[in-house]
Amino acid sequence: MNQEMKSLLAVGLSVAVFILWYNYIAPKPQQKPAAVATSETPAVDGNKPDLNQVSKAVSAAPLAGGEDPQAQIPVKETLFESDLYKVVLTNDGGIPISWQMNKFKKNGGFVNMASVGATPLKETLSFAALPAKPRYKIIEESENHIVYLWKSNSIEITKRYQFDPKSYLMNLSWSVKNLGKEALSGKLTTEWPLVVHSEKKSMFSFLKGPQNQFNPVYFMDGKVHNDRIAGKVGRLFWAGVEDRYFISAMVPRESVETTSVTSNFEKIDDGSQLLKTSIDVPIGPILPGSEATSQFGVYVGPKEMESLKISGAYLEKAINYGWFSFIAVPILHLLRFFYGLIKNYGVAIIILTIFAKLLMYPLSRHSMKSMKAMQALQPKLKELREKYKNDKERLNMETMHLFRAHKVNPMGGCLPMLIQLPIYIALYKVLWNSIELYRAPFFWFYRDLSAPDPYFITPVVLGVFMWLQQKMTPSASADPAQAKMMQIMPIMFTAFMLFLPSGLVLYILVNTATGVLQQWMTNNDVRVRDLLRGRIRSF
Repeated sequence: MNQEMKSLLAVGLSVAVFILWYNYIAPKPQQKPAAVATSETPAVDGNKPDLNQVSKAVSAAPLAGGEDPQAQIPVKETLFESDLYKVVLTNDGGIPISWQMNKFKKNGGFVNMASVGATPLKETLSFAALPAKPRYKIIEESENHIVYLWKSNSIEITKRYQFDPKSYLMNLSWSVKNLGKEALSGKLTTEWPLVVHSEKKSMFSFLKGPQNQFNPVYFMDGKVHNDRIAGKVGRLFWAGVEDRYFISAMVPRESVETTSVTSNFEKIDDGSQLLKTSIDVPIGPILPGSEATSQFGVYVGPKEMESLKISGAYLEKAINYGWFSFIAVPILHLLRFFYGLIKNYGVAIIILTIFAKLLMYPLSRHSMKSMKAMQALQPKLKELREKYKNDKERLNMETMHLFRAHKVNPMGGCLPMLIQLPIYIALYKVLWNSIELYRAPFFWFYRDLSAPDPYFITPVVLGVFMWLQQKMTPSASADPAQAKMMQIMPIMFTAFMLFLPSGLVLYILVNTATGVLQQWMTNNDVRVRDLLRGRIRSF
């Protein structure tokens, strides 16, 4: 079998294995759901949530641990709103039943981080039997805070919410008073659940790229985790649920070594799943007549760097920039700086990409010139391989002599590219995770840079530029099989770009287009100053 057939067979087998893994071997949706349908809940009249609908879903659960001594208190829903959020609380459980983001919309409604059918910030005491949703009495209420009280023969629970109209961070505290005759000790469990729906995968679902899925997330012992765990103990800073753009996180203010976190998926009868992350905080001992208090910060909002830092608990670590975060953070600041100048994130991406390309221009030019020099030596290298095909040691020695004689470094084309790679990976990660691009318009029908190109224009244009760049780039290899494989790459790359966010495709398109221009300049010995001065020779 010749080398060409071996190469084509390797490509075919790779694609087959990839499809086989994605459809039959990869983890099933119940372990990690592929998509989320309930993070965006349409709002009635575009402004106010349907309080009747959400309260009906939350009030349906049966009581646990005995009858509620305060069950006769009427259900009351309280609305807290600012320019950033619109939160509805109910005294039936003292929990939020709607948590809308006023600055972020999708599918005709506001992004809502409190799913219908789930009960966020529900408390459970290991040393007391509480109803599933205790009916609280409202004892204080103002524009930005509310205090709930629940009382039985043995304990008294006071639950306080304090909102900040200028921040996504809310303060929450529980006070537990011992009304009995014996000391109480145990743990307080609070949770943030979210109902998710799995998207069925088809044979070609891998072309759509990574899904915007909700996952459990927690920051423990100095590291961010996304795994399913049960009662993991350590120094916990925060825990919750997240997707690419938003996060609901609980931040225990009394962070101790014995704090534990649990996160998992539970099946629901309708085929959907309940993603739940909960925190266990030690409480007590509480002597008779005494009380103990646990305080939490609760961040519900976008994964925006400055907003997350307000928590003071490393919540900004929820933004995943990978290994090159030390490069990604300055790039994010640059993106926001350019946006501040022109007020269009699409144009800001173009400027940022060109800026990065100019910054890397000397290295790129050196790499391209090295590849051009290697191409010029291919005939002589071929002669040496024929002449010394039976003497590998002599072939290597003569090859090195040839490189030194022509002052060519065989690694000269690779090393500059390796140096540039972290910057381009960091730029990719910034654009993939950036909340700034969520629903951000560009121009014409490009109304959302976080959504795929609706007409596939930019991916197709990108494929054309990739093909053109291949034609212009000198090849250091004379292998015809490798050349044919490279010709397939623009087609494959275009297919992968069809369903990626248009802001990300725009970056890759501009980067490739400037690469074509740079390759033309290198091939024709044109420098940047020649372009700026208009001194370009005719060819």
